[in-house]
Amino acid sequence: MFRSEKLVRENDTAFRFAISRGKETLRLWLSRLRWRHELSQLDADQLRDVGLNEKMIRREAEKPFWQE
Repeated sequence: MFRSEKLVRENDTAFRFAISRGKETLRLWLSRLRWRHELSQLDADQLRDVGLNEKMIRREAEKPFWQE
């Protein structure tokens, strides 16, 4: 195998890995957006049922999607 072929193969693997990680990150961010939106839609009775209060929900819902 030529050195250039090895470099191409290594770069291809790195590229595929980066794309995979990027997709996973986007899925996580989308999940957080959905979860926080759903939480923000709960009423006081529902919040009590799950052991949360409005202040906790507001704090969570106001977080940027990239923040854990």
